[in-house]
Amino acid sequence: MRQRKARGSREIRMANGCQQLMRLLLTMANGEGSDVRHHSNCKNLVLRVLLLSSIMLAVVACASSGPRVESAQPPDKLGGPVLVGTLVDGDGHALPGASATLNVWSELGGFGGEHVVTDGRGRFRIDLPASFVDASPQIRTVGLCGSEGAMAFFDARCALSPGVHDIGDLVFADPADARNLAHLSDASLISRLEFLKHWSSDAFDACLRECGRRGGRSIIAWLIRNENNDDGSTNITVATARNRGVGLADPLVIELVDGNGGEIPCLVGELPVVRVAFVNRDPLKRNLRLECTEPVWHDRSLAVECKAALAVADAFRILRPSHLGARPRGEICELAPGERVVFPIALAHYIMIGSPGRYSCRLAFRMDGSWDVTEDAQDLPYGVLFTYSQPFVIVVAAASGG
Repeated sequence: MRQRKARGSREIRMANGCQQLMRLLLTMANGEGSDVRHHSNCKNLVLRVLLLSSIMLAVVACASSGPRVESAQPPDKLGGPVLVGTLVDGDGHALPGASATLNVWSELGGFGGEHVVTDGRGRFRIDLPASFVDASPQIRTVGLCGSEGAMAFFDARCALSPGVHDIGDLVFADPADARNLAHLSDASLISRLEFLKHWSSDAFDACLRECGRRGGRSIIAWLIRNENNDDGSTNITVATARNRGVGLADPLVIELVDGNGGEIPCLVGELPVVRVAFVNRDPLKRNLRLECTEPVWHDRSLAVECKAALAVADAFRILRPSHLGARPRGEICELAPGERVVFPIALAHYIMIGSPGRYSCRLAFRMDGSWDVTEDAQDLPYGVLFTYSQPFVIVVAAASGG
């Protein structure tokens, strides 16, 4: 049986799941609270991508084949199409009695809130309004949100004639868990990537991690087509997935410059600033562009993984300050193959250690990462595609008089 980490994972565990997500989308549509570092010169396009990708933070894609119309079924009571299918888990097993909340989102607005429960075979039924009979040039997504962050979705932009459409199996699972993607076809995985590619999220990264695991001609071709940002710079995260997919080393290497034999001494409450080297060792010889806001400001691309040598309750926790409304300027550098840059990194921006002891740590990097952790987090989000440094040890002593 697969077990999830209990602490520190991305938490979108809301009482009414997608209803609160819808309110977040409406807030962003009104221009409030948005803090995403985009690479597009078109403001309207960016907003469309933002709206779609936000709901995709909790999305797991459906099968790649189109809907099948069952003309013998009774017509929809609303005069519109009816979607039927089977909710399955990450291993492809049907989910009888699964409970979810229906939400439909488009660029023109959203609706939903109806309760959907699968039958004894995992089958579900969704009644859609008559407006779905016509194709939509806009984003139009039907989503089912469950407890513990599980979600499934169907891309409903195509015309859906009145009657019942069997859309097959929908994976209903945690979108940040790459293990739930293993049984999907390459075409289904690529379809999900297309929805998520303009947003740095753990759901998108889970797809990239699966790309790096399975490789394959069509997967690598998609990664090659999408490894450049709109400004022409290399998307380091996509490039990392591409390298892993063909068995090559990661393009960016992170090295700790400070430390005596890999150990860093300090006192409780006084974590040091350490020098960290970012080195372009890309086997494919691409230039890599970095931006770092350290040591003045917590850098959204960085994190610290931490493990205590002794099991002490609440000995440490992971920190991830909010970046909403904050746009600090960092130092930008472009690294040619073989070049490196050193930045001072304030460890106290990323972890808080409250007890003396030895702590094994690794620096984690995900360019422009958009993820968060709970207040008592002790683990980094499992969905994010991180590049890690070699382990180092922080030796924490009690403060004077402590």
